[in-house]
Amino acid sequence: MKRSALLYTAFGAGAILALGVVLWPRHTTDLPPTETLSAVTEEPDEPEAEPAAEAVSADAGADAPPEDGISAAAETPSAETIDATAGTEGTSALKKLVVHSTPKPAGTSEFTTFEGEPLHLSDWQGKWVLVNFWATWCAPCRHEMPALSQLQADRGGEDFEVVTIATTRNPPQAMQNFFDEIGVDNLPLHRDQGSTLSREMSVLGLPVTVILNPEGQEVARLTGDAEWNSPEARTAIEALMSGG
Repeated sequence: MKRSALLYTAFGAGAILALGVVLWPRHTTDLPPTETLSAVTEEPDEPEAEPAAEAVSADAGADAPPEDGISAAAETPSAETIDATAGTEGTSALKKLVVHSTPKPAGTSEFTTFEGEPLHLSDWQGKWVLVNFWATWCAPCRHEMPALSQLQADRGGEDFEVVTIATTRNPPQAMQNFFDEIGVDNLPLHRDQGSTLSREMSVLGLPVTVILNPEGQEVARLTGDAEWNSPEARTAIEALMSGG
């Protein structure tokens, strides 16, 4: 009787021990809730990246301005520019205009008319030319274009002309729609479709306006949009044309 009791007790203890071995892993494979939370919070998801600087600059100037454009805008304005804008309202519009101390060669690359006929900047030699590089996707260009149109209407003639050149990819219909929507009908829809001329002239941000003398040389440049029909702009242009 005693032997049977001992065997029963031993058998029961063994069964309990075996049951514990089977059940034990099931209680240790999952981390406690607090540990699980720690594991998640110790390595949080990386914050969303800030927008690229180029994208921000694109809104201000329709593409990040190239190094040449930045350095040009940072140059000290010449005496001609200061005299031309002195005493007029809204002179801040022309603060970005840089008058070169020595005229620079203009680009020689070919661009085309809206219909595809070849053109070169040298075709305008003999008169002062304000060349504006723009694009249909450029918001500052849309703001600036009516002022250029008014300048051409008021000042354009045998000795001065505004020449607008769409650079980068601009579908012809989009170009025409652009002008129609802002009511411009006196400026050309010239195309620099492959950006050949704009690259040659270090135009990587838009809009960019360059002023050429009758010899076809670049004498001034402005990166960004401006009120070209303002009194100070016209005074600056007249000062350049008179050599003052």
